[in-house]
Amino acid sequence: MEICPPTLPLEIIALIVDILASDGVPDLQSVKSCALTCKSVLPFCRRHIFASISLVFMSDCLELFDALAGSPDIAMCVRHLELGESFVEYDGEARADPVTFAHLSQMIDAFTVLESVEVLQLQEGSTKIYWENIRPEMQNLITRLIRAPTLKSLTLRKLGAIPWACLIGLSDKLRHLHLHSVTIDNNDEHTELVPANPIRLERYSINEKSLVATNALLEATYPSGAPIFHFGDLKHLRIYSKRIITHEDFLYKLLAAADQLSTLELEGDSVRMLLRTSILISARQKVPRQVVLCFSDIFGPGTMVDALLALGGNALGAAEELVIYVNGWGWALGELDNCTRTGERIDGLLTDKGVWPHLKAVKLIMHATAWNRLRSDGDNPEGAETLSQSYIRTHFPALSSSESISFNCAINVPGYASGPAHAIRTTTFTLDSGFTSAFHLSDDEPH
Repeated sequence: MEICPPTLPLEIIALIVDILASDGVPDLQSVKSCALTCKSVLPFCRRHIFASISLVFMSDCLELFDALAGSPDIAMCVRHLELGESFVEYDGEARADPVTFAHLSQMIDAFTVLESVEVLQLQEGSTKIYWENIRPEMQNLITRLIRAPTLKSLTLRKLGAIPWACLIGLSDKLRHLHLHSVTIDNNDEHTELVPANPIRLERYSINEKSLVATNALLEATYPSGAPIFHFGDLKHLRIYSKRIITHEDFLYKLLAAADQLSTLELEGDSVRMLLRTSILISARQKVPRQVVLCFSDIFGPGTMVDALLALGGNALGAAEELVIYVNGWGWALGELDNCTRTGERIDGLLTDKGVWPHLKAVKLIMHATAWNRLRSDGDNPEGAETLSQSYIRTHFPALSSSESISFNCAINVPGYASGPAHAIRTTTFTLDSGFTSAFHLSDDEPH
């Protein structure tokens, strides 16, 4: 007698797909494989496969338009859209025929559930693109994207002299705004475009070159004098400083308006820049509960130890939660392996009540470049996991065993996938203070 395999309910299949595509460890390659199994599974997969779209070249636009022509319902899956710099350069590929712009215009009209937009997605060594140098048709399309009524998050990068009308017409649903090297042309204020309700930002991210633009947002008001951009609800503020902050008064005005911060995130191209920014902030701002520090392997003089010691000595030492990101941990691993014993010094500093007296939680996230330092023989993930846990306990013994500080450490390292050469495997090892660990392995196609 023929035995029929059990049939899973569609709700269970949808849940499996959602787990594969979860934000924690997304596995879109597996989701794509699931999409090929049968038609009933396809809708559950599409909402993840097409959730984020990146248009870097005009050819990307044409491919997406063809996909939408065959399956119009794909448009209802797109929640995040990125435009690349070559897409908007006046003398670049963007000098395409009007038909291409018409296609893009139709697609933007179809994206009715768009929640997040990024303009521009930048390449290495990119320079600022000024609004006047963008083709008029593309200016109109960007303006429509920026002012989408469903938009909750907007990122603008290296855009010069963007018209005030673009920003003043933002949806009052916007909660996250990220400005990187952005300037605003506010000669024509277009006060008739002001939103009916103030824009209540909850997350704001800037670099030192966007402080003048920030001041313009702070000074924007309704005829009644009420602020259009309300920073009083701001919970997360991120400041990236590559150079010395020259507009300290604008920074202090922002800190005064953002009096409900729960998270302050600082990143710099050097320890010196990070410390300078922290000193400016701690002089005027009550330190929020959580402080996030982002280090990089392109640092000049100074180390993480120097930074953590100095930061603990100023007002940031009052933080209860500390999150440390280290990008390019290959450099830091080198220090951990030599006689300076950086890991043990960090471990001692963060558990020293004289330096960081109020810490209740520490999260250390290391993005490694030196996989061979942590991998075992071959590509055995279980062996590498055991080795990494031993590594963490050895170099962070006080934090790992602390009863007063909750400690979580994650190491993300590149591996080598067997099979197609284009595959990329990223391995994450995590360890908390209770020695409960989780191991995640994902295969993603390169972008």
